[in-house]
Amino acid sequence: MYKLTEIYAEQTGKKGKRRYLPVRMADIKVRAKHYIIDWVLILVIGMLIIMLLDEGTASDMFESPFYKLIVLGFIGVYYFIFELAFQATPGKLFTKCMVVNEYGKRASVLQILGRSVIRLIPFEQLTFLGESSYGWHDKFPKTYVVEIKDLEWMLTRIHEQENENQHNYDALIS
Repeated sequence: MYKLTEIYAEQTGKKGKRRYLPVRMADIKVRAKHYIIDWVLILVIGMLIIMLLDEGTASDMFESPFYKLIVLGFIGVYYFIFELAFQATPGKLFTKCMVVNEYGKRASVLQILGRSVIRLIPFEQLTFLGESSYGWHDKFPKTYVVEIKDLEWMLTRIHEQENENQHNYDALIS
C-alpha cells in the first residue's frame, strides 16, 4: 500500500524517474482557524469547569494555579477525545479537515495520544512557522491534517497507482 508521500505525478520527471508529489496538507491559514476555534472552546469549557469546581470569580480564575492546571490537562484530553472519536476537533470539522496517518487512513490511538501530549510542549505552536505547516505534533506521530477534498483526491490517486502496478505485474508474469 502506498503512503501519502509516495503519490507520484502521472508524467515522469527527468531521465524517466518518478516525480513524487508533496502531501496536500491543510495550509497555515486553515490551521490557524482550527487553532482559534479550538482554543476558544477550550477556554470556555475550562472556565465552566472551574466555575463548577471552584467558588472563585471569573476574574481571579485566570490567576489561579488550579485553573492553569485544569486547562493544561483539559487541552490534552480535548484533542485526544475529539481526534480519536471523529478524526478531527471542532475547529477541523468546521473547515472540513481531518487527521490521518501516513496512508491516509484513521490515525492509531498511539498516534493521537502522541499528538495530544506533544501539544503540551511549551512553544510547540511555533513549529508551524515554516513553509509546510507541519508541526511537531504532526511530524513525530507521522500524521497529517488534510482537507477532506484533498484526501479524496490522494486516495483516488493511490488506488490508481495500485491498479497500474497490478496491471504491470500481471503483464510481466503472463
